Amino acid sequence: MQSRQKYHASFPSSFRLAVITLLVAFVTACVTSEPKLFQDNVSKDKEVEARVQIGLTYLNKGEPEKAIMQLKRALDVNPDSARVNEVLALAFENAQEYDVAKDHFKRMLSLDSSYTRGRANYGYYLMRRQDFKEAYKQLNLVIADIYYSRRAAAFQQLGYAAAKIGKKDDEVEYFYTRALGLDESLTSAMIDLAQILYKNEVYAKSQIYLDRYREKVRPSSAEALLLGIKLARVFEDKHDEASYALALRNLYPRSKEYLEYIKDIRDADD
Repeated sequence: MQSRQKYHASFPSSFRLAVITLLVAFVTACVTSEPKLFQDNVSKDKEVEARVQIGLTYLNKGEPEKAIMQLKRALDVNPDSARVNEVLALAFENAQEYDVAKDHFKRMLSLDSSYTRGRANYGYYLMRRQDFKEAYKQLNLVIADIYYSRRAAAFQQLGYAAAKIGKKDDEVEYFYTRALGLDESLTSAMIDLAQILYKNEVYAKSQIYLDRYREKVRPSSAEALLLGIKLARVFEDKHDEASYALALRNLYPRSKEYLEYIKDIRDADD
C-alpha cells in the first residue's frame, strides 16, 4: 500500500492571470526568483494557494523534499490553514516521516473537523500504515458526509478496513455494495465482494460479481482466477474449471494462488 500517489488540485477562479503565469513559469522552468514570484500586491491567501500548488506539483514529480519546503513557507504565512496541513501530511508521508505526517493530519482536523476530503486522506493514510481500527473510525465519518464527491472510494476502503478488524461479513458486504452502487468501476470492490459471497456460500451472486470483474479487468488477477476455479467446481463446470486453471498456470505460475490450486489437486488425489 505504499505505492506512489497522484495528488490533484485546481486553481481557484479568483487567481489573477499574472499570478498563474508566474506560477507556471516557476514550476516548469524553475528559474523564477522568489521575490519575482510573489510581488507585494499578491495577497497572503493567494501566496498560500500558489505554494500549495507548487508543492502538489513537486509531489507528483516524486520530489517530497522540495514540496515540503514550499508548504512550510505556506504554513509560515498561514499556520491555521487546514489545507496546508493536509498537503504537508501527504508530503511527509512520501518522505517516510510518518509520525510527522500523522501530526499534521491531526492538526488539520483540529483546525477544521468538517474538512471531509482531508479526513478521507487521513483515513487512507491510516490504511497504508495498516492502522485499520482508526481508519475504520475516520472513514465512517467520511461517508456520513452525503455531499462528499468521493464517497464510493471511502465506502470501498471502509469495507476493507472492516474486514481487517473482524467486522461481520454482512457489514463488510454492505460497504462494498454501497461503493459499487456509487461507482461501478471499483473492480477491487467487486472481487472482494465476490470472495465474501463465496465464503458465505452465496455462490450465484458471487459468480455475478466475478463475471463483472472479469469483464473490466484483463487479464484477471490470480485471486480472481482461483475464485473462478472454486466456483466452477461448485457448479460442476469442468470446462470453466480447466480454463481458469490453465490461465492461472500460464499467467501466475509462482503465485500463492497457483500453489493453493496445486495443493488442492494433490489433496484430492490422496
